Amino acid sequence: MVLNILFDLFQAFVMHPIFEWTKIYEVNHINSIGLFFLMISIAIIIYLYQKWQDEAFKDEVR
Repeated sequence: MVLNILFDLFQAFVMHPIFEWTKIYEVNHINSIGLFFLMISIAIIIYLYQKWQDEAFKDEVR
């Protein structure tokens, strides 16, 4: 999770402004902090889903 946070920080505060400056993409209603929290939220949801699926398949194999 720590490594994911570091990558998300890099994406939100370094790459995001570069991508907007080079016109690769444009975000109208969210700033870098909002983008960071969005990426962290999605990562947590994916992690919890993965843990849930791991438990479901572990019980199925037994």
